[in-house]
Amino acid sequence: MSSYGNSFNTLTILPTSFPIRNVAEAIIPLLVSLPMWINFYTGIAKYNDFLQARTWRQQDPNFHEEFDFIVVGGGSSGSVVANRLSEHNTVLLLELGGNPIPLARLGLSYYALQRVPGLDLLYETVPQKNAALAMHNQVVFYPRGTGLGGSSNLNAMIYQRGNPKDYDNWANITEDPAWSYSNVLPYFKKLEDYHGVFPSDKFHGKGGPIHVEKVKYSLMEKYFLDAAKEKGYQIKDPTANQTIGFSPNEVTMKDGLRWDTYNGYIKPIESRKNLKIYRYSRVIKVHLDKNRHAYGVTFFRHGHYRFVKAKKEIILSAGAIDTPKILMLSGIGPMDHLNSLDLKCLLDLPVGQNLQDHTMTLFGPILVDTPESLLFSRALNLRSVFDFATMRSGPVATTTQGAIGFVSSSVRKDDNWPDIQITHVSLGIISGLTEFYEHLFNVKSEIYKKYIQDENENVRSEVDANILGISLQRPKGRGYVKLASRDPFVPPLIQPNYLSHPDDVRALVEGMKIALDIFENTTVYRRINARLIKPFPGCEETIFKSDAYYECFLRQITTTIYHPVGTAAMGKDVNDKRAVVDSKLRVLNTSGLRVIDASIMPVIPNGNTNIPSIMIGEVGSDFIINHWKNQFEVSNLPTHLMYPEHDIVSTQNLILAE
Repeated sequence: MSSYGNSFNTLTILPTSFPIRNVAEAIIPLLVSLPMWINFYTGIAKYNDFLQARTWRQQDPNFHEEFDFIVVGGGSSGSVVANRLSEHNTVLLLELGGNPIPLARLGLSYYALQRVPGLDLLYETVPQKNAALAMHNQVVFYPRGTGLGGSSNLNAMIYQRGNPKDYDNWANITEDPAWSYSNVLPYFKKLEDYHGVFPSDKFHGKGGPIHVEKVKYSLMEKYFLDAAKEKGYQIKDPTANQTIGFSPNEVTMKDGLRWDTYNGYIKPIESRKNLKIYRYSRVIKVHLDKNRHAYGVTFFRHGHYRFVKAKKEIILSAGAIDTPKILMLSGIGPMDHLNSLDLKCLLDLPVGQNLQDHTMTLFGPILVDTPESLLFSRALNLRSVFDFATMRSGPVATTTQGAIGFVSSSVRKDDNWPDIQITHVSLGIISGLTEFYEHLFNVKSEIYKKYIQDENENVRSEVDANILGISLQRPKGRGYVKLASRDPFVPPLIQPNYLSHPDDVRALVEGMKIALDIFENTTVYRRINARLIKPFPGCEETIFKSDAYYECFLRQITTTIYHPVGTAAMGKDVNDKRAVVDSKLRVLNTSGLRVIDASIMPVIPNGNTNIPSIMIGEVGSDFIINHWKNQFEVSNLPTHLMYPEHDIVSTQNLILAE
C-alpha cells in the first residue's frame, strides 16, 4: 500500500472469525428496505404528533391563536429566526416535516436519505433542453429536505461561506452596506463553533450553534492536495479571503456526526415557553388586508385547515423553491402567471424569477491502481463499525468528499473571485453504482453500465477510482420557479435552464480540463496510473479529451449541487424591477411580511449555500429585533398606549414603500 493510505487505528482484540466478516454484505438487504423502515419511523412520529395535537382547543374551528411572529419553515434559515426571535417574543414555527431521523446523523447517510418520501420533497426539474441528456426524460432530481433542519438534514455538510466579493456585490446591488463582507463576517463568526484546519480569531468564531470540523476520515485526500501543490496551487482557507486554492474539506459535523440547524438552533430551545412548533404543517397562504399588511396564515395540519394570526410579522423561510410558491399562492407574484391560474394578483412582483444554482457534472470515474478509494465491500466491516462506535472515525464517519479546490476560468478571469469548484470524491466504482446513480441523479442505468464496462464488456464492480464534482460557481444562466397549479399540494414547476448560456458551458469545460490535468500530469497520480475511464456513450463522435468531448460529457451528465437561490431576490427599492424584497428583507409594498432564506440572494455566492443561508437567518433576525426595538424611539409612550405597535409599523412601512 502507498504511504498515502489510511490505516485503521483499531484494537486488535476484534474477533476476525466473526460469521459476518463483511458488514457490507449484511447491510445490503437493509439498504434495499431502507425507505420502508424510514416511512415506518416517520409514520409513527407523525401519528404521535397527531395525538399530541388533539386538544379540544385545536379541534375547535373557531379557535384562532395569535403570536408575535409566525415563521414558515424550520430549515437552515428558519431555525435561526425561530431561535433568535423567541428569546423575547412569542413565536410559532410552522414546519412541513417532523424531527430529523437519527440515521441522518451519519456522515454517509445523505446518499441514502435523498429521494425518500417524508425526508425529501422529491422535487424535480422540467425536462432540460440543453442538459441532462443521459437522464430519464432529461429531468434533474432536485432534492429539498423536509423536517426541522430542512435541507441541512440531507446535504453533504460541506462548510463554505463564499467569496468576500459575493457580499460586496450584494451591498452594491442593494446600496446597503449591511450586506458587505466586512459587515456579514461577524455573523459568520457568530454562527460558528470552529474546530477546523485553519484556526483564526480574525476569520473564525468559537462557541456558536454550528460545529465545524475537518472530516474525521477521508480517503486519498493527500493525493489530491499534493497534486494540486505540484501544480502550483496553495493549500489555504477557502472560507476566509477566498482566492484560487485547495483545501481539506471542512464540514458541519460534531464528533463525526451531522450537526444541522435542528441540533444547533432548535433542539437546545425546544422547551422554551415563547416558542411553539407545529410540525407536519403545510402553509397554504399568507393573508394580506386591504392595506397590504400581512396579518395571518392558513395552514393544513393533520387533516384540518387552520388559521393563525401574527401581531408583528410573518417570516417566510421555506427555501428558494417553496417560499416563492407560497408567495404566489398568496397573490404576490408575476401578474400574467397568476392570472393564467385564476389567482388574484395583489402585488405584481418578479417572484420565482432569477433562479440560480451551481450546475455540476460528475466527471470520471478516474481509475487508480491503488486499493485506497472507498469501496463498501472493503471499508464496511467489523473494524470500521468498532472505529465509529468508539472513536467516531473510520469509513462510517466519512462523507466521501475529502478535499475541495477553487479555480478560475477564462470566462471570469479573476483569481481573487474564482468561478469553478472541484470536489474530490473518493468513491470507487462500487457494486451497484449504476443503480445508485439512477436513484440519486436519474441517470439511465443502461447508459452508465455501458460507460463503466471494461475492455471485455464486463461491467466494472468494486474497482478503485475517484470521481470529481465540477461545479459552476458564478453562472450566467437564469431559471425560474412557477406554480403548476393553484392547488397548494401540487409541486411547483422548476426550470433552472442548465447550460443555456454559452459562457457557462465554456467555464465548465475549462474546469474539467484543469481537474483532469491535476490527475494525469502530476507525479503523485502517475505513480498510481490515474486515467480517465473512456469516452461516454453518445460522445464517441468527438475526439476524446477535446473541448467538444468535455462539452458533450457535461451535457449528458448534468445535475444540481442542491444550491437553488434567488427566487425572491433583494434589491434597492420598489423601483428595482428585479427585486421582491428590500435590503431589510421586507416584501416590497407590504408590511409585516419578510423573506429570510436563500430566496433573497440576488446573486449566488461562490461556495456551498448552507452556511450563507444560516448567516442570512442571523442577519435577518437582527433586522427584525432592531426594527422593533426602534419603535419605542420614534414615538412617545401615549402613542404606544393608544395604538398597537404593528399598526404603527404598518403605516410607516407603507409610507416608505410607496
